[in-house]
Amino acid sequence: MPTTLLRFILYQTECSTQGCARMAFWDAGTTTRPSIGMDVLTARFSSGLDSSRLLDLRAGDARLSPSCPIPLMSRTSRFTRPLLAASIAALPLSGHALDIVPIKNKNGQTAFEARFFGPGDGPFAVFDEGPGEYSTFTLSPEQKRKIVSGLELWAEIVTLRPGHVPPVLHIGTYDEANAGAMSPDAPVAGRDTLTTRLLAAMARDGGPEPNGHANIAVGRLDFDELEHVPSQLPRDPSRLDFSGVMFHELGHALGIHSGVQDDLEGSPTPRFGERLNQWSEHLRDDNGNPARAGQAIMCSQCDHPYSADAFDVRKDQGYFSGRHVDDVLAGAMPGLPVRMLSAGVLDEDYMSHIELRNSLMSHQDYRNYTNFMEAELAAMQDMGLQLDRRNFFGFSIYGDGLTLDNRNPYAARNAAGTAYVPGAYNTATLGLGLHIYGERNRVTQSADLLSAGDGGAGIRVDGSANTLAIAPGVRVHGNGWNGRGIMFSYGRDQVLIQRGDVQALGRDGIALAFDFGNNSMGSASEYRGSYIRETEDGPLPLLPELEGPLARRVDISGSVAGRRAAIYMSDNALVGEINVLRGASIQGDIVSLYGRVDEQGRQRLTSLNFGRQADAQGRALDAPDAGFTFRYDGNIQGIRNLRVGLAGGQTSLNGEHRLYSLDIAPGATLSGNSRYTMNDAGAFRNRGTLSPGNSFGSIAIAGNYVQESTGRLVLETNASGGRDTLTVSGLASVAGELHVALQPDWYADGWTVRSAELFQPARQEGDFDVLVASIASPTLLVDTRDDAGSPQGYAWSVMRGSDAYSQFARSGNGAALGRALGQASSGQQLPLRDLYRSLDFSRMDGADVATALEQLGPGAYGALTADAIQRDHRVGALLGTRGLFTALPATRPSGWQAFVQPYGYHATQDRREGLASHRTSETGVLVGLERNTRQDWTYGLNLSISELDSTSRSPHNGKGSSTAFQLGVHTRYQAAQDPRLHFAAYARAGAEQGRMKRGVGFSDYQASHDSDWNGASFNAGLATAYAWPLNRAVSVGPVLGLDYVHAYRPGVDESGPAASRLNLSSLKADSLQSSLGLMARSDWQLKNARRLQGYMAVTWEHEWLSRYATQQARFAASPGIAFGQRIAVGAPDAMGLRAGLDFAPQPNVAVRASVATRLFSPGQQDVGADVSVSWAF
Repeated sequence: MPTTLLRFILYQTECSTQGCARMAFWDAGTTTRPSIGMDVLTARFSSGLDSSRLLDLRAGDARLSPSCPIPLMSRTSRFTRPLLAASIAALPLSGHALDIVPIKNKNGQTAFEARFFGPGDGPFAVFDEGPGEYSTFTLSPEQKRKIVSGLELWAEIVTLRPGHVPPVLHIGTYDEANAGAMSPDAPVAGRDTLTTRLLAAMARDGGPEPNGHANIAVGRLDFDELEHVPSQLPRDPSRLDFSGVMFHELGHALGIHSGVQDDLEGSPTPRFGERLNQWSEHLRDDNGNPARAGQAIMCSQCDHPYSADAFDVRKDQGYFSGRHVDDVLAGAMPGLPVRMLSAGVLDEDYMSHIELRNSLMSHQDYRNYTNFMEAELAAMQDMGLQLDRRNFFGFSIYGDGLTLDNRNPYAARNAAGTAYVPGAYNTATLGLGLHIYGERNRVTQSADLLSAGDGGAGIRVDGSANTLAIAPGVRVHGNGWNGRGIMFSYGRDQVLIQRGDVQALGRDGIALAFDFGNNSMGSASEYRGSYIRETEDGPLPLLPELEGPLARRVDISGSVAGRRAAIYMSDNALVGEINVLRGASIQGDIVSLYGRVDEQGRQRLTSLNFGRQADAQGRALDAPDAGFTFRYDGNIQGIRNLRVGLAGGQTSLNGEHRLYSLDIAPGATLSGNSRYTMNDAGAFRNRGTLSPGNSFGSIAIAGNYVQESTGRLVLETNASGGRDTLTVSGLASVAGELHVALQPDWYADGWTVRSAELFQPARQEGDFDVLVASIASPTLLVDTRDDAGSPQGYAWSVMRGSDAYSQFARSGNGAALGRALGQASSGQQLPLRDLYRSLDFSRMDGADVATALEQLGPGAYGALTADAIQRDHRVGALLGTRGLFTALPATRPSGWQAFVQPYGYHATQDRREGLASHRTSETGVLVGLERNTRQDWTYGLNLSISELDSTSRSPHNGKGSSTAFQLGVHTRYQAAQDPRLHFAAYARAGAEQGRMKRGVGFSDYQASHDSDWNGASFNAGLATAYAWPLNRAVSVGPVLGLDYVHAYRPGVDESGPAASRLNLSSLKADSLQSSLGLMARSDWQLKNARRLQGYMAVTWEHEWLSRYATQQARFAASPGIAFGQRIAVGAPDAMGLRAGLDFAPQPNVAVRASVATRLFSPGQQDVGADVSVSWAF
């Protein structure tokens, strides 16, 4: 038995002294004009009351629902029987308490007061001379919530005037399959125009009404029972949208009613009443002429004779026109369409509905709105209802074929409701930033649309063949409960180019929604979608706007994020292709529920493509993008029609995916951790590269896997148990390449992996054409062989040669360390596995290994040892030449002398002659106490304290320091009367506190090691010179010196990461350095017994002992890996230069300053300076 098609009708009766004329307004959708005896409600009122209105009561046809039979309404039914007399009195109430619910807006203000009448609560509506209408059943709490939600939306829409008194709505029930609302007429203050009492109350033009300002009757209709969720689309797949019906009904009570009169018992001769109302005064006929009071209405099925004065809608092209409506429509159409006919049948509601496509306020069989469009709200404004339209709509496009850059934003409104607050989110329920109603438009959204209200959306598209582009950086957010970023809700062949930021992060939010929704009249009456138009009785002919996918193409290079889903395609919405392009970001699931087939039984598929090229406008091209990289951590659900294609670049999918098919094109790579469930009609096809995991991971395929000759299966593994796996529960038909990629790890010699550990099909057909084993290592080799334990398996083993590391050495020290590493056993290597991994998987040219072999050794210690020895040589030179340039008798009286000699030194040394590249700086002070004898000898004690810093440079990386304390004795001979001969001798011994911070950094290995120690040193030397006077002021002569240094450092244990931490043996180093050259000095006698002396010396310095010491070292974590290193302690030869001045300001005081440097020392640049102050006492 077919289901009832539900209709809402509007009835009005106007009485005069001659009797009552009845007018019935029948909903669009009936196939025949009803007879007067069918579903007609009449009400008789006194002549003193103008045209009470009973709004939108249901009429049905002869089709009944098998699950919920609905009898036809009869003229004798309880609510619809004629009522005879007229008197409106206060409602008599029973002793029961009414359920009174204040209908509040978001500011907590009460806009309406809803009174729910139960069976014992007295009449909810009283007519003239009648007993009134009593509720026959009690509404359930959920039904009341549904009614309240529809009323609350109106409460939020209307702007309450100061001093607002909430109008009263009486809500009752009756036993017919019907529903309706009525609000009596009321005059408009100062005009000869009618309004409803409810609208008058909203304008503060009405007063209290004991019967209520409006009455709503709810019959036993098949209303939805879903929990209320604010939604732009009807949600119930079969029943009426209860909240939507209540919203529609209150729209009538607020004035959407033509007031047309007709005698329904005779032929249709409609005419306007003697007074127009606020709706009818805005109506225009086919020719644009306005309605007039009492005017006859001509239509194609009306029986009026032709009259030039009639309201001519014979073409059925009447419309509602007003200033606000014109502002919204912007010339797209002359006004809001109203109709006399529906499907070729007279609709006796006579232009009392708004016939915009699929409108909730229409009388069409199919309606997929749950609230008013912007143009409909504009009509309410034209009728005098005060509201802030921009709070609910940012902008609307009703025109066709436009090219528009929409810079209109949508955001929170200021307190006055006159402007948007930039950057603040709008919280209006069902708010909409942009509505595209028209067709074939090209719209670029260039301003932010920010909605956070319940059910709010950024953009809704309802036309066909529109192209919508979101500009880069533009935010389109629907972040409220059940919000939508962008929703495509009707039509075909839409195009979306998403380059901005689309969000729907509230509860149940969807960023990109492709969904026709359901029919607010119940989908049994009509259900639509892509290639879908049907009733419960079967399919209907497709409308042109349904003969194609809802969206032809979606190109995404921006951000898409949704809490419930990022992309959602309902079971009635087909999308042609979705292209995820370079720069895209998707957070949230991708869902496709569409499952329809074409006329030949072939599945209608949606293509989800990754890695296509894009043009400068963000449009996908039919070419792969080799530079595409994308990672998606979400689920893809579309086993009935979603075809996934990898066109180019690298895509990582991570989640649970149910797909119709998947194809990896040549040149494209798919990776990630996922489980794929494939449709039996499809397959997982690899023509490119499949590499499970993001590094290590797994892909499981519930279905069949096909790898073609161009396909590559790349499986990664390592020695620690990490590996990729591909599991196929169906048939694996393989060809092409199997590539095993060994990943960085420590591999013992002979380590082996088998293909059965990585590739695990339930059944295998065919074999791989090419086997490849790769290891990105300069030191390791891989051997491939058949696996004897598996008929279609293979095995791979890793090998390491004894010269694996030493082959890259740049020095003998590096080669020695490399041989020690290469010859170590697996047991010895294990404690150093982190070090070996970094060496084995460094750069393929071996440059990192070469660097590592230098840094891992004790080269930085060698640089510090060499600097410490040269430090002792320099201090020895200061003692050996003391007195050589100060042979002024006036400053050498017999007795005691003291001196203080601060000094400093800086040098850089390149890597030459076995010396490490490093930088040296030193500061110190030499102090002494000495006594002159009359035999021309001087004896004394000296103490030196110095701080030495040595910073190694590439390839070594270390910073060492040494604090030295040395105590010594010295003597010299120089005759006071004949100072030409000079001789000096000295000996010193002391201790040092050494510290080292050594760094190791190559490839991905980083370590820092610290150590400290207490060492010792000894220094002794001789110096002599002879000066021949050339005249009284100038003398020249030879200089000769010999200086010996012995340095000792105990064994050192470093701290730091075990893999590169060293144990160093103790070290002894000796140096014997000679200097031979010429000196020249000049002496000037100044006034007042003052003297000034200048001098210069040039010497050749030579090292007589071996320049190298041997340092033994081993790795602390693996002592079996030991090696020796040669350490250079000085340069073989160099030229020394020294120059200075000596000033005696008084006979017992001398001040000296000098500078020194060494030339021709390989790779060295240095400079030293000292200042000496001596005084006798």
